[in-house]
Amino acid sequence: MTESEKQLHNERIKLSADYYNNLGVVAASTGFIIPTVSLAYAGQPLELKTFLPILVGLALGVVLKWIAAWELSFMKLD
Repeated sequence: MTESEKQLHNERIKLSADYYNNLGVVAASTGFIIPTVSLAYAGQPLELKTFLPILVGLALGVVLKWIAAWELSFMKLD
């Protein structure tokens, strides 16, 4: 594999990891931050169904960040 092919491969890996990282940020913000702020202003009683979007958004965000980190392990060094 030539040097330019390695660089191209690494850039594709970085772009893919960046994609999953951005999806993780979006999932965490829409599933965790927005419902938390909404609950603070709405004054709803604390029940499981009020925390479900928060838990799902946080879990999805963490999983997508792990996928991004895993993708970076496929970079070709030297």
